[in-house]
Amino acid sequence: MRITENIWNNPKLDAIDDPAAGWVYVVSICLCSAALSDGHFSPRSAVRRAGVDQSLAEALVEQGLWHLPGHTCPRCPQPARGQAYVHDYLLHQRSRAEVLDLTRKRREAGRLGAAARWGTKPPKASAMADAIENDGIPMAEKRRGEETPPPPPSVDAGRPSWVEQLVADVLAIREDWTAEAVTRALRRPQVRDRPPELVARTMLLLATDEATDRPSRLSANHGFWAQARRELVAAEAGARRRRVSPVPPHLPVDDDAGGCARCPLPVTHPVHDNPED
Repeated sequence: MRITENIWNNPKLDAIDDPAAGWVYVVSICLCSAALSDGHFSPRSAVRRAGVDQSLAEALVEQGLWHLPGHTCPRCPQPARGQAYVHDYLLHQRSRAEVLDLTRKRREAGRLGAAARWGTKPPKASAMADAIENDGIPMAEKRRGEETPPPPPSVDAGRPSWVEQLVADVLAIREDWTAEAVTRALRRPQVRDRPPELVARTMLLLATDEATDRPSRLSANHGFWAQARRELVAAEAGARRRRVSPVPPHLPVDDDAGGCARCPLPVTHPVHDNPED
């Protein structure tokens, strides 16, 4: 949602002898933006939420900032019965289609960035429970009642933990989630005993799934756990092939002698199993 900094100087608002008119006008834009309604809203709801008198709604209509059904503005569509329309809404605000497309692109960018970051195991993640303690004391040490000495200085000092990084990556994909909700999902007993790299990949899959409305779904039994496990296995296999192969994966060309005409490796070499070209 975009509001210009000089809205206070709008001559149509200035013509209304009540500064609260600007407030209810902004509320109407907020309602349209939240509902992705392309400028259509309920004037009764706007007045109630703004806590102003109904006379201000009438003043906004009179000044042409709101349109009721049957209006004569050639640039604005007709609202449905009981609804109103914010004048020139789509000239200043993004349309529903634009918002959805921008959200999709942001999620895809976040997904690609997270996938690049989490293609391998998170650094120094020996156990989920040890990584998410607020005070930094592993649970195993607490159970034994031992005092844990402070960790020695490290080159990683000052860098975010892998859990903090995961939360940041998830929020880059899902702007409608909160850091607190994601962290609570990671702390659930059904989650923190699983391998950290599997938890990270599954959480990222949930974040890119439009049907998933909350991060707490991570603790449920669903197909994303299996999908994440398959992706991790495939990623490790690909990394292993790249480590042992002198050439990139490709389609083999049989040279009639059991070898590949495109490289010095036999056609049975793993480099030919899952070609990238």
